[in-house]
This record gives sequence, C-alpha cells and structure tokens, in this order.
Amino acid sequence: MTACDTLTMSDALLDHSGPWTEDDYLALDRSNSRVELIDGSLLVTPSANGPHQRISRQLDHIIGPSAHEAGREILATLNVRLGPNRILIPDLAVGTYPEIFTYAEASMVLLVCEITSPGNAVQDRSAKLHYYAAAKIPWYLLVEPDLTTYKSITLRLLRLDGDEYREHVTAEHGETLTSSEPFPFSISTEELLEW
Repeated sequence: MTACDTLTMSDALLDHSGPWTEDDYLALDRSNSRVELIDGSLLVTPSANGPHQRISRQLDHIIGPSAHEAGREILATLNVRLGPNRILIPDLAVGTYPEIFTYAEASMVLLVCEITSPGNAVQDRSAKLHYYAAAKIPWYLLVEPDLTTYKSITLRLLRLDGDEYREHVTAEHGETLTSSEPFPFSISTEELLEW
C-alpha cells in the first residue's frame, strides 16, 4: 500500500495486520474520525463536540494574531510527526510551516495546545504531555474546561525544561493567562467560553 492509496477506515482496520507504519497511517481516510499513530498502534477518537470546537475557535482568534506578529502560524488539527511511527494531532499547533505539507515535523512546532474532552482528558494530561516533551516541542498549552457544564475553564501553559514540562503560568476560571513567552499573548478564561 502506498500513501496515495486510500482505504475507508473500516476496510483498513479489517484488512490490516501487524503494527501500523507511517505509510499505512497516511493512506487512511480519516475524514470522519481523529486518528493518531502511536508507536505502531492507532488511537481513534470521535470528532470533537461543539463546546470543544468553540473553545478551539476562540483560542485561534485570541492567540492567532499574536502568533502571526511573531512570524508563526496557528493551525487546527494538524498532523505533527513526533518521531518514527508517532504522529499526533493537537487541537492547535503554532509553528513555522512550509506552503504545502502532509504533516509537520516536531521541529517546526513552537507550541501545541490540547483541549480536554470527556474521552481524552487522561491522554492529554499524561501520555501526550510525555510524547510532546520527548519530541522537544518547547511549549504546551493545556485547556481544561469543566466537562459537565462547560461553564468554567482552567488554562495551564507549560514550558519544556530538559526532558519534561514545568508549569510556566496557570489561570483558573475568571482569570487571564498572560505570558511574554513563547510570544506575547493574553487569554481570558471567560472569553474562551463566550459563544
């Protein structure tokens, strides 16, 4: 199978045996699901719910202009290659990208953002945090809404220190997360929930 061949998700899953390679992964039709490649295995999650997508859109509007002023671009649900057979899809990724590409190398990415959802909160707080750190992505923004009512939210900006992330700044609901790094920006927790 080549990256140019595309199978539907169900056909590909049924027809595949053994570990998944990057070529196998890139040949999948992932239009209806969010599929990540982690060390030869697929992690399949449903598309984000409405509140998750609204928070993502608000983040894009709030920090996008600051990222642009710093010479960076913010993209949603981008394939980021963290290493061999490890491709994750952060909710947002700020970096410097070529004009045309299938996935971004981790070295192109300055900051990744994950918004927790009922089905991925544990992954975002532990496994993905480890994978992004191992790939040397300098900054990680973890957005943690109240998953029952979506009436409150906590923001955690983490910076890479050696091989792990350390808390740089945190904003609880009602506060504003302000940082001069990796580029100047401010995110009001209340503004993220205005839709």
